[in-house]
Amino acid sequence: MFRLPGPEFVIEPFRPHDLVGALKLAQSSLGEEIPYSFFLQMSTLRPEYCKVARDVATRSLVGIIVGTREPGLGGRVLLFAVDPVSQGQGVGRALLRSLSTEMALENVRQVALEVRADNRRAIDFYVRHGFAVTGLQPGAYKDGSDAYVMTKALR
Repeated sequence: MFRLPGPEFVIEPFRPHDLVGALKLAQSSLGEEIPYSFFLQMSTLRPEYCKVARDVATRSLVGIIVGTREPGLGGRVLLFAVDPVSQGQGVGRALLRSLSTEMALENVRQVALEVRADNRRAIDFYVRHGFAVTGLQPGAYKDGSDAYVMTKALR
């Protein structure tokens, strides 16, 4: 059997005991401090849109994605982080696919997200997965950096 190097992981629903790991992951991957209340609120309101990737061997979090449904037929990725050590190993692809599948089941037709305009690696990742730049949000981040709005049709 052929196996790629890197951790084996599973995609699971976010659980309250994941909170500390999620906070650390967001800080290490995104450089952002996310309030703990965000994770608790989103996992209560839309548990099917809050997913974690967990390393099978260590049970540690290697990725997280949080989305929401917007009015009409749209969805939004609110937070998406993959441990820098696990990037390029399919974790992000699996999380994005899992969220997109959940949204499509609820008849969400398009998903949007924001990404730092200077984060070429993330932009390239999203383009490879069917997203296109559809807008700009000047000064979207605390440090004044701009964000691109990227969207993808789900159906």
